[in-house]
Amino acid sequence: NDMRKKFSKKWLTVFSFLFTAIVIALACGNWDIMYIHSNFAPEVIPNKGYTPFFYEPNEPFYGIGHDREHTTRFNDDVVNDWYSFVKGKISKEDIALLLLSDETNDELNALNNYVVEGKTNASVKKRSGSIDLNDTHVRAFIEFAYIAKQLDLLIVPIGDWDYYQSARTNGKGIPKTLLDTFAERYEKTSDPFLKNRYWFQCLKALFYANQHDAFERFFNKTKQNVERNILYYRALGYLAAFYYEKKDFNTANRLYAEIFDKVPTMRTVTVYSFHVQSENEWQQTLKNAANTDEKVALWTLLGYYADEERAINEIYKLNPKSTHLNLLLTRLVNKKEEVLLSKVEDDNEKVDMSFVNPVLRIAEEEKTLNPYLWYLAAGYVSMWKAEYDAAEKYYAKAERLLPSTQPLVVEQLKLLRLLNSVSSIQSIKGNNVEKLTDELRWLFLSEKQEKIRSYYATEKCQEYLSTIYAKNNNPLYAELLKHNDDFYLQNRNLDVMLSFLLKTDKTPFEQLLQDIYPISADDIYHYKAIIATFNDDLDAAISNMQKAGKLAHTELYGNPFNGFIKDCHECDHQRKQTVKYTLLGMLMKMREMKQAAEQNNDVYNNSLLIGNAYYNITFYGNARLFWLSTLTTGGTIPSNEENIAIFAKKMFTDCSMAKKYYLKAAAATQNDEEKAKIAYLLAKCQRNDFYSQYYSEDKTPIEASRAFFFAWDGFKELKSKYAHTRYYKDVINECGYFDYFVRRSR
Repeated sequence: NDMRKKFSKKWLTVFSFLFTAIVIALACGNWDIMYIHSNFAPEVIPNKGYTPFFYEPNEPFYGIGHDREHTTRFNDDVVNDWYSFVKGKISKEDIALLLLSDETNDELNALNNYVVEGKTNASVKKRSGSIDLNDTHVRAFIEFAYIAKQLDLLIVPIGDWDYYQSARTNGKGIPKTLLDTFAERYEKTSDPFLKNRYWFQCLKALFYANQHDAFERFFNKTKQNVERNILYYRALGYLAAFYYEKKDFNTANRLYAEIFDKVPTMRTVTVYSFHVQSENEWQQTLKNAANTDEKVALWTLLGYYADEERAINEIYKLNPKSTHLNLLLTRLVNKKEEVLLSKVEDDNEKVDMSFVNPVLRIAEEEKTLNPYLWYLAAGYVSMWKAEYDAAEKYYAKAERLLPSTQPLVVEQLKLLRLLNSVSSIQSIKGNNVEKLTDELRWLFLSEKQEKIRSYYATEKCQEYLSTIYAKNNNPLYAELLKHNDDFYLQNRNLDVMLSFLLKTDKTPFEQLLQDIYPISADDIYHYKAIIATFNDDLDAAISNMQKAGKLAHTELYGNPFNGFIKDCHECDHQRKQTVKYTLLGMLMKMREMKQAAEQNNDVYNNSLLIGNAYYNITFYGNARLFWLSTLTTGGTIPSNEENIAIFAKKMFTDCSMAKKYYLKAAAATQNDEEKAKIAYLLAKCQRNDFYSQYYSEDKTPIEASRAFFFAWDGFKELKSKYAHTRYYKDVINECGYFDYFVRRSR
């Protein structure tokens, strides 16, 4: 196994940081998008601070993006420890303010003057009611907070992304008097709690003073008498940083490994700092490891960066009960499934299935601390090899060992089992799909644990079963499982779907199909009404619209009977409307006008207004809301023609009905003003028809821009016959295209 390949620049050059270094900020990822190709939730492992290290392909750390806790990581521990020491005689809020905030520096100085010199002041009077300043422990806290704050004020960072680099003083910024004060306090203090705090302050000051030798002498001299608490491991982190700076990665890595193993809250910074350059260096680090726990932690860090499979095998030999194995297992599975499920074609990214057998072996030996996790993984990877019976056997073994206190694991098993059942179906035979109805309902519709990764499974199960039903000559079920606009290219399928949706004696499986289908009977009736409208069958349009439920009563934003020179939807929507039209109301008004025109009643105006309505319900008009539905547009008003369902696009961009009624109006005109108006409105229709055809042919932007200045027939007629009209002048003022046409043709 060539270690030089494992420790490539891809993995290691990025991790050249101090223990306290900060990673360059990256954009935060979206979990749903990031893990669209995943069914295996790492959250199923018993979590002891592992979450940031779950597999995350585009961020340093899972869920948090990057580490932002450089100045706050230990605040809660610090406050809680001091709260216990003062026995609740100072509130946690006041402890945090006095010790961790710069807002109370002056107040802290005043309180310290009282404690040390007995000087009464305004701060003492202010705090006397909430803090017992005569209590021994409270006074000890005030003194410590004052001295510790002197150090903190000297190491304030310059910038967020240069935190520890800017805070290091290179020996120039920490006065010797302050170093001596901490050392003296440590020597003279007998209280174990205070002695431990001053011990850490001594080391913290030496670290920021950059005095490596003095730091190590003091640490080695005193460490045997120090409790192995967080303060100890924070100090150990400082020591590791010194070795890292000296490029003694052998020693630094072993210290980081110990911290990673013992203190979950410090794992992000240790992971940043772990650094291996070669196989020889790695072997030397392992050789110098103090004990098995340290070796296991070292392998865990190596597995995180470079080779989960190798790390799992080595850790399993050292300690099969290690909890770190669970983390590496989830990372291994997530990395492999990302490639497999996204079907990456690049040869270098194909899944190497050699890892499967070790996973199966470890699962079957049941030596790990949580063997059910390994059975879950074993079943999952067996599915990848289409070994569905073997997968189910592993799932059965996992079920036997599942902890009852972890519902997420139960749901993970249920998800994987269902995927296995669906994947094993090659064709429709009897009730082989319908028998899964309850499980499919759980997957598609029920509320599940927040962390279970069911998005991909839901989408792919629906797609796969849709394909199976399509091959089985059941296009209805195929459509219900996975909506495809092509289904409605045939209008007869509207009635097929409507018949199904209105069916009252559905089987449980059919009811599930209806429940997951995004399109309702109202949507179907609504679309049938639209078709009838564009066919100029207003009776049928009204009849269907009356069955479309709430959709029929959708209120249009603008008056659909208006026809202005400029198409400005927002302008139309903002105009005052004395009458507000619903979809059904518009259709009924159109029918009323049509009947009046057919009876030779004000033919010009009635035909003109109907023509305006037909124009406005096209893509180019102010009443696109007329055909807004889940079926036709996915529930949003489209900003371009590509957002219209393929089966409706031609109809919604066709001005034929508008032209039909404008021509009827033209035949009934009585003066040149009316004739000029009709000529221009017909030009708009001709222009829109041209655009729809033109853009559908994928013209270049330059070619498209030229299309704006074509001489439409209506433009020619308006200029040649009606230049004397007032309407002509209005068009010149409002329509830049017509103005350009007139000036160009002079």
